[in-house]
Order: sequence, then C-alpha cells, then structure tokens
Amino acid sequence: MRLDLDEQGGWLIRPDELAQRLRIDEQLLRREAALGRIESRLDRGHGRDEGRSRVTVTVGKHSWQGTFGADGILIAEFRWERHSSAMAVNRENAGVI
Repeated sequence: MRLDLDEQGGWLIRPDELAQRLRIDEQLLRREAALGRIESRLDRGHGRDEGRSRVTVTVGKHSWQGTFGADGILIAEFRWERHSSAMAVNRENAGVI
C-alpha cells in the first residue's frame, strides 16, 4: 500500500485498498464518500518522525490508521471498530434515544 500526495498536499489512496483495510465493501466506501460521510485526517511527522505521515480514516463505526514513510510506503497500521456503550444501548432499548 502506498500513500501519494497531490499538488495541494492532500493524500491519495486506492479505494479498493482502503476498503480492504477498513474491512468494508468498496461500493459502501464509495457511497459514503459521495455522501460526504468519511472522516479523514493527515498528520505530518515532526522531529524524529520528520518525513513520515499518519493517515486516519473513519467510515461509520470502522476506523483505520496507517503510518507511511517518506517514500509513501505503509510501515505500520491499526484498525478498530467503535462499539456502542452499554449506556447508549440501554437507552436505545428503553426508547429514550
């Protein structure tokens, strides 16, 4: 997996690779993107992390974070899913939400 930056410094990544990393269907990813429901963040490294970039993407309850070297190659990644808290589930079951 590679991270490429466009002329404005925005990050570019293949949708099929991102969907695989998030463990969601590529069509769902594309639909959520079209609806503006993808949160993403690019952080550039400083100090000893100079040249590295960290990308965080959240689609619904699915999140993925990748760290890329100066050459754009993925060097570390982490994936997680947000779960409803017991309080939110209890409220929903009680019809409060």
